[in-house]
Amino acid sequence: MNTAIPRICPRCGQPYTEVPAQSREDCSIDICPACGTTEALEAFVFAVGKIGFDSPPPKFLGWAYPPR
Repeated sequence: MNTAIPRICPRCGQPYTEVPAQSREDCSIDICPACGTTEALEAFVFAVGKIGFDSPPPKFLGWAYPPR
């Protein structure tokens, strides 16, 4: 029987049993998957806000605008 031991997320304080995500703010900290998704979306919104939608996307975003 494989029983997962609950961990406490240092970012939100909630218990989780899923595979942890690595924090983008501090790479040495494991956080819950929900906080990992939140940090990824925050980083994406920040990056898009810095470049704007009128300029071509940088290569690190890994996507391109649809043709006009």
